[in-house]
Amino acid sequence: KPASLQSGVWRPAFIERKEIDERFNKEFSTLKRTGLRLKSRGYRDRFIADNTDMDAALQIGIIYGKAGETLDATKALEKVLELDPRHVAALNNIGNIHLLDERYEEAVRAYEEAVAIEPDDALLWINLARCYVKLEKKADAQQAFAKAQEIDKSVVQKYRVLAMELMSAI
Repeated sequence: KPASLQSGVWRPAFIERKEIDERFNKEFSTLKRTGLRLKSRGYRDRFIADNTDMDAALQIGIIYGKAGETLDATKALEKVLELDPRHVAALNNIGNIHLLDERYEEAVRAYEEAVAIEPDDALLWINLARCYVKLEKKADAQQAFAKAQEIDKSVVQKYRVLAMELMSAI
């Protein structure tokens, strides 16, 4: 028969739910940042070795942007634009970040720069249309969507919700 432990007077301190939540959020944030550093380490090493490696900086920006770390994503993408101010993928992703941050005017500027450089990219026109919708500029959104549709007929199927929203605005 196993021996029983004697009961003592020590009891753990009571922890408030608020304190647990604060600790969790801090720890979660630390884990997230560590995970992002690990995920982007290869690209970061490449960029450290060659600070003109635009693809490495672009990928770092995309990784951080997808994770919602828009400040770090923007820094990486701005490095690309310092090296090549006409880098369409960087401009598009800067626009995406502004769109995520609900800074629609800035997103429009980035997308407009991108389409000026590469006017045959339907996805750039779709992104521009999305921003115009957010800014309640339906006519501009319809024009941008129509331009995307001229380039790629399949955008109507791929972006059905946007297409229907713009059709209902007529």
